[in-house]
Amino acid sequence: MSFSTLRTLSIAAASVLMAGVATAADTIPGYYLGIAGGVAQRGDTDLTGSGINTTVDFETGWVVRGNVGYAYSNGFRTELEGSYSASDVDSIKGAANGSGDSNAYALMVNGLYDINLGWAVTPYVGVGVGAARIGADGASPVGGSSINDKSVDFAYQGIAGLAFPINEKLSLTADYRYIATLDPSFTTRAGTDVDAEFNEHRFMVGLRWSFAEPKAPASPAPQPVAAAPAPAAPPPVPQVPGTYLVFFDFDRAELRPDSSEVVRTAAANAKIGKITRLMATGHADRSGTNRYNLALSERRAESVRAELVRQGIPADQIVITFKGEAEPLVPTEDGVREPQNRRVEIIFQ
Repeated sequence: MSFSTLRTLSIAAASVLMAGVATAADTIPGYYLGIAGGVAQRGDTDLTGSGINTTVDFETGWVVRGNVGYAYSNGFRTELEGSYSASDVDSIKGAANGSGDSNAYALMVNGLYDINLGWAVTPYVGVGVGAARIGADGASPVGGSSINDKSVDFAYQGIAGLAFPINEKLSLTADYRYIATLDPSFTTRAGTDVDAEFNEHRFMVGLRWSFAEPKAPASPAPQPVAAAPAPAAPPPVPQVPGTYLVFFDFDRAELRPDSSEVVRTAAANAKIGKITRLMATGHADRSGTNRYNLALSERRAESVRAELVRQGIPADQIVITFKGEAEPLVPTEDGVREPQNRRVEIIFQ
């Protein structure tokens, strides 16, 4: 079988596959397993070599096949196939009595397509590629000798068949497969190299088991019910300011009267706005050391937290931090006593 024949076979099969896309069945996706058996008709085999030019005819033989694959929802299937066929020699050109037999083991990867025509059966087509080991056992006479040899070669095949559903899981299959290889090579017992051919027509019936789960029946449409009246929208939460500045005297952490009023306002607004998290951050000016100012800003934050608690804010809703002289409200040189930097910022989160 030549490459041109392979190309023609592939193009024809691909055309059928693409034509069937418009009528693809909604296949239930899932794995499947298949077995099949039937008859195999080996094509006449030309043998050529040094001093050898003859043709071998074969009797009708037999073939068995097993395959495992996966079916997709769009009708395509991919599968791995293993097969074995055997045929006896019927005659050898130029010889009074030809004898021997030949067999073929093949491992193929197939691509197939199920065509949904709305019939009780589902046609399918496909192509496959793989490898085949062709064996000759005592084929004689060939050039005054016999062939008892094997050859492993690239193999290809075309597939056409029908699937007859028995139930949701099991189908009866009947298909035709044409398989061929690149020309195998053998060596006679006399040591002569011989080029041969292999092609075979296979007619098989079998069974295919699907492991896919059938689709569940559609649920009945729900009966319309009167819509419940929409619940009344809750009243909007009042909007309140989210930031408050509490100022302190120089080098002091006690609240001034005006500062206490700011804290009381913040506490009242937190309750009105249903605020559940407050952050109080202490700051200091740049008139002292960094270490001293950090501790001073912490004491100021603690004073604000204590007043918030006295005003009814739960302590676990208040987070305090302290920055010292970092992050001034008014940037200054070191040592400057800037009143606006001696503060605690209360922020609603």
